Amino acid sequence: MEINLTDGYWILSNNENILSGFGENYNIDRTYNLEKGSNLISYPSTDSVEVSYAIPDSIESLVIGIISEGGSAFNDDYLGWIGSTQFFKANKGYWFLVSDDISFNYETEGVSRSNFKVYEQTLPYDEKFTVNQSPQQAFYYIDKIHLEKEALEVGDWIMTYNGSVITGIRQWKGSSIDIPAMGYFDLSKTHGYFKHGDIPTFKLLKQSTGEIIVLDGDIPAWESNRLFRLSSLSEKVLAPQELSLINAYPNPFNPITTIKFGMPNDMNLSIQIFNLEGRLVDNLFDGFKSSGYHKLEWDGTNHPSGLYFIKIVAGNYVNTQKLMLVK
Repeated sequence: MEINLTDGYWILSNNENILSGFGENYNIDRTYNLEKGSNLISYPSTDSVEVSYAIPDSIESLVIGIISEGGSAFNDDYLGWIGSTQFFKANKGYWFLVSDDISFNYETEGVSRSNFKVYEQTLPYDEKFTVNQSPQQAFYYIDKIHLEKEALEVGDWIMTYNGSVITGIRQWKGSSIDIPAMGYFDLSKTHGYFKHGDIPTFKLLKQSTGEIIVLDGDIPAWESNRLFRLSSLSEKVLAPQELSLINAYPNPFNPITTIKFGMPNDMNLSIQIFNLEGRLVDNLFDGFKSSGYHKLEWDGTNHPSGLYFIKIVAGNYVNTQKLMLVK
């Protein structure tokens, strides 16, 4: 029924409104008492101040991260503050994620917004990439993205999806950045957004071609008001349409060659090496493999130069390929 000067608030509105009010003047010396965990607090100055300057050195190591409306900052031990929220701004509230109970005052003197670079992004014009802001949000920090054929370029967009529903988008600027992942919240336009325990899907939208590439990696389950750090994501290689034995490389070889094969389904299979006389010389694999692309190496160090055959058997599927060992 009343607004506390030190707290932050989400205001849910059916329309775009301008809110006005009255109260005490700004007080940059206001003390904030935070409890371990997440705290939504106000920012008491008319100046915009860089996060690293505004948080006192004495408690900075206890601040894990900051979450704002649609953005965040993570306190990295080596890189300092990273993410899209690089400064505190008047009229905004901020989640402080702290590792212990703390009391502090913002430091705002002598540092204005013009003194540092602000993260800015351009979003795609297509409405299908529009994301609605939610009071329930999390952010996934990504350092690197490995692609099969193309390179990640400045200007590409990284997106989070819950199934087929886009829940966040961020433009790559060449360094570690936070990718939003909005959660479901009643009374807001967040149908299909994340709920506790959902696993996000990541996709890359190439600015130059418009191609969408599905990404894969070790992705933590979604939780509201959390910051997650991912070292890297890689382009997801889709399962093949049929069982196949891909040409070994190198071939001829000395003494090691790589054997690749693709499987549309999970199944048992065997992969064996035979010499020119048809005698079994090596049993590379005999067991269960999941769908997807796989590779094995054959080391011919203990075998003489000559022609060999690799044989793959999976159910009714049988295929062979010639290998030439040259020493």
